[in-house]
Amino acid sequence: MDSAEYKRAFSGDRELITDEDAPDKDGNAISYTCEYLRTSSHEPAGTLVVFASPGERSEKTSLKTAATICSGAPKFLPGNAFYCDYQHDQYEYTYLAVVKFSHGEMRIAMVTGDLAPDPTRADQYTSVAKSLTERL
Repeated sequence: MDSAEYKRAFSGDRELITDEDAPDKDGNAISYTCEYLRTSSHEPAGTLVVFASPGERSEKTSLKTAATICSGAPKFLPGNAFYCDYQHDQYEYTYLAVVKFSHGEMRIAMVTGDLAPDPTRADQYTSVAKSLTERL
């Protein structure tokens, strides 16, 4: 997901750059991470992580597992996606997750934004979820 797409949903008018990590291999599992950084300070604004969940076949179970990080009830989006509030170190973040069984494996994309979830941005969250689902 490019920084413009990320920015529309999660970061408002702040300028961002991306920093992709090398694929992380753990046994047969590989995860891909992209950090979104503020242009001026290079402080983190959010993260996109994409990985496969070996052996998992149920999108419903995968969504339920992904939602365990939520501080409140997840708000489900069309398709197999949701967003919610995620709290860490006294800060509030937006957390969005998408799951899809594709190419014989369960694929999961998780995005965090450094602002609290905003229900008025549900259309942007839905757009991001759709875009990620198409790419999984």
